[in-house]
Amino acid sequence: MPVSLKAKSLHGSPALTLHPVWQADLLNFRSAVRINGLSFRLFASFVNSFLSFAYWSATLGLAEWSMDTRARAVKRTLWLSGLIKGGSTAAEAEMAGLRITGLSTEAAEEQ
Repeated sequence: MPVSLKAKSLHGSPALTLHPVWQADLLNFRSAVRINGLSFRLFASFVNSFLSFAYWSATLGLAEWSMDTRARAVKRTLWLSGLIKGGSTAAEAEMAGLRITGLSTEAAEEQ
């Protein structure tokens, strides 16, 4: 039975969606507390799990952001290059990865 752990914002929309691995760790922690009671070792395990999740989430988020930013910059550079070469049609073709010959466009595979 899937459990959804979504926090609600003041406006009623989901403000935070938890990662499935973190959801599983949280559910394991809750069941262990119910069965064994709260202990220092269990609490330390919980904190370690949360910090690990936060570290990897932030690290991968930063990597994703940097790759997306670079991709946007490359697309804008290609679009500007195409615009200079042959107007808006050429700019769209250049950004899509098509080679521009004069004012006509050809697929990059035909090189």
